[in-house]
Amino acid sequence: MGGITGTKQFSLEMRTSIKYELHWVKARTLGADTYHDEQHGTFGSLAAAQDAVRRWWNENHFKPPYIREIVDDKGAHWWDYGAHNCFYCFKEALHHRWEEKYKCGEGENYE
Repeated sequence: MGGITGTKQFSLEMRTSIKYELHWVKARTLGADTYHDEQHGTFGSLAAAQDAVRRWWNENHFKPPYIREIVDDKGAHWWDYGAHNCFYCFKEALHHRWEEKYKCGEGENYE
């Protein structure tokens, strides 16, 4: 009768990567200190997040009069695209996940 013999050890290892959150931010009123902030996804790179905005604009037949990119003191990238009170913000976010690591023991046999 076949089976698995031997030992198998595993450990968990934390993996961290940088992702980018895409936010659409709108001032409640011009000059106000309060904002409406909608997160529209998390992407593997800044370019992928920015491409998602461009795709949405294209699918909705929107062409901004300009795009001015500003990087704030926290490293977030802001797009001023001409709406005067609406912006896109691309924020770095650390993404953590656990990975299982297996180590085969002596005499391991899979039948």
